[in-house]
Amino acid sequence: MAQVGEALYWAGHWNEASAIFRQLAGHPKFGVRAHGVLGVLAARRENEAEAKAEDAWLAAIDPRHRRGEVSVWRARIAAALGQRERAVELLQQAFSEGQTQDYFGMYGPGMTWFRQDPHFESVRHFPAYLALLRPRE
Repeated sequence: MAQVGEALYWAGHWNEASAIFRQLAGHPKFGVRAHGVLGVLAARRENEAEAKAEDAWLAAIDPRHRRGEVSVWRARIAAALGQRERAVELLQQAFSEGQTQDYFGMYGPGMTWFRQDPHFESVRHFPAYLALLRPRE
């Protein structure tokens, strides 16, 4: 069901995707992702109150158990709301919580998964974001 929701999400069928992710929001395996997607969708529909409510739900989770996943979703919500500084801060937090920048090494040296993540399109040219893209030694 999550894959169908993802397909609908990326195809721009936001209402249908929202319905699926609302169902998944209570599931222990998909809850974080579902609330993250719902937050991004709310931001894209310019429903700031709903986006902030999903962000608050995510913020209440102990990040130590999720290796930065929660902070990544919060960064995606912030980016969708146009909060560039906050998005970068949350990405930095995700890395400090254990999120790795080089996703399984598949993008090669200096390439990062979030460079490929379309959720961060709104911050692509933001200097603080570009600083995160610099290769680490």
